[in-house]
Amino acid sequence: MKGLKKKIALLLAMSMTAAMLAACGESGEENPDNEGGQEQEEAIVDGKYTEPVTISYAVKADAAMKFPEGDSYDDNVWSRYIADELGINLEVAWSADGATEAYSNKITMSIANDDLPDIFSVYYGDYYEAATAGMLADMTDLIEEYGSDQLKEIFANNEELVEACKIDGKLYCIPQFGTSSELNAQFLWIRQDWLDAVGMEAPTTWDELVEVARAFTTQDPDGNGVDDTYGIGLSGSSPWWGGIASFEGFAGAFQAVGSQNWIKNDEGEIVYGGIQPEMKEALAAANAMYEEGLLDPEFMTKDVETVIADIYNNKIGMAFGMNYAGYYPLLTAVQENPEAVWKPYPFVSATDELATCSVWWPLDTYTCISADCPNPEAAVLIANLYVATNNDETPAEVSEKYVYSGDTSTYMLCPVRMTASATEFETYRQVKAIEEGTMAYEDLVGVYKTNYDAIQAYLDGDTSQYGYWSQLGLEGAAGIVVDQYIPNNQVILTEIHGGMPEEVSGEVGLIQAAEIEYYAQIISGTLDIDAFDDWVDEFYTLGGDKVTEVVNETFNQ
Repeated sequence: MKGLKKKIALLLAMSMTAAMLAACGESGEENPDNEGGQEQEEAIVDGKYTEPVTISYAVKADAAMKFPEGDSYDDNVWSRYIADELGINLEVAWSADGATEAYSNKITMSIANDDLPDIFSVYYGDYYEAATAGMLADMTDLIEEYGSDQLKEIFANNEELVEACKIDGKLYCIPQFGTSSELNAQFLWIRQDWLDAVGMEAPTTWDELVEVARAFTTQDPDGNGVDDTYGIGLSGSSPWWGGIASFEGFAGAFQAVGSQNWIKNDEGEIVYGGIQPEMKEALAAANAMYEEGLLDPEFMTKDVETVIADIYNNKIGMAFGMNYAGYYPLLTAVQENPEAVWKPYPFVSATDELATCSVWWPLDTYTCISADCPNPEAAVLIANLYVATNNDETPAEVSEKYVYSGDTSTYMLCPVRMTASATEFETYRQVKAIEEGTMAYEDLVGVYKTNYDAIQAYLDGDTSQYGYWSQLGLEGAAGIVVDQYIPNNQVILTEIHGGMPEEVSGEVGLIQAAEIEYYAQIISGTLDIDAFDDWVDEFYTLGGDKVTEVVNETFNQ
């Protein structure tokens, strides 16, 4: 532990060296033009305040958080860690339930009353409002000046996301990066054992996909002698839930923008993907499969959980879903039926262009620092400590204290946090390197060794490790992203980051509900395909013009 503390202290100290040199002339004398900055820099030595400072913060309370006896949000493993390592005393300004609207309402009230804590996290709407009202500290130069090399590397690796967070060219937050945006792409999951049973290869075009769906529907792929299987699973009530049974693969085959996302058109205007002509083609293709009986005739009334039950009961042979589908729900399917082998494959195209997949920005929330905070750089020092403590090579004994303690996510007690990197891609690269002989197993460290061992355990017969193999192995979803989706630019990133503006939440809710209803009825043939044009009119009737205007005002800078 002492060695880790020295390592962290060194990382933090390095981040200060350039700033201290900048405040001095070549002869080592103080720069008279930087007296204010010099006073602040002298207050931080080796990445720690020489005199403790107090920083207030808002707590997004979690009922699932389990504290050891005597601990609380006011005094816990992270508050003590931050005080010991950085000389920063955290003080809870207020707390509110994060599982309900209580926290969001409290933040909205705090912004309205211009009464913000020093550090707080928000979604994009509140971030934009507070920033444009001059209520947030400009973090642009502070991150460059006080950020550790490790923190700066994370920002450099997420440059597009950082730029999207800027308002009028300035960064007023420390973004809570999620995993890589490309990792949010979806895949075509197929019962490989069914493919083998009907003597077919995985499809590479839409026509081939239809042929496979036809075989899965008509050729008794499970061998039970009963006509009870369907080619592909789809949830009519939740077509955009990405976990499994999504409509995204239908949309992507026609280069339509799904998942209720927004994109820029050729004129540079942000428009709603769900009303573009390509989506009409995707719906027509789905309707053709439905009319032939390749989709469950009851799909309209089935939510995702019902479709998952069909997967468990060996009724479905294909479905579009996320990279993590191998952990849920397909892990259970594999464990309940040892003969089942679900494998991820790339989306297929119905046109001369490559299939696409639209994804949301991997930005969870925005950590903001009040413009009235006397020590805004403290947030950067906390971020340095967080990424130095919670990363791919974190020793187990440290992770068990500051990241996960039993079934408690202790990392959430840190008021400034982010995901350090997308370990899924790097795991795949290292697994591939070992297979190719360019890397030795002994060189694996941290989470990469854990992941590799889990993959090998599945290959040796341990079905409980199936999720690791299906996501990270040589034939897994991460490899599809690395080897195909990214180099071929098949992932389309929505122009919305951090959530829709609150002022149009009502209209957005009505639009999304109407879209699901129209799509289900068009696919089932209850409505003719030309009813898509009626849906476009309905979009505007429900406030689509207003939403489009607000979206462009907010995100099209």
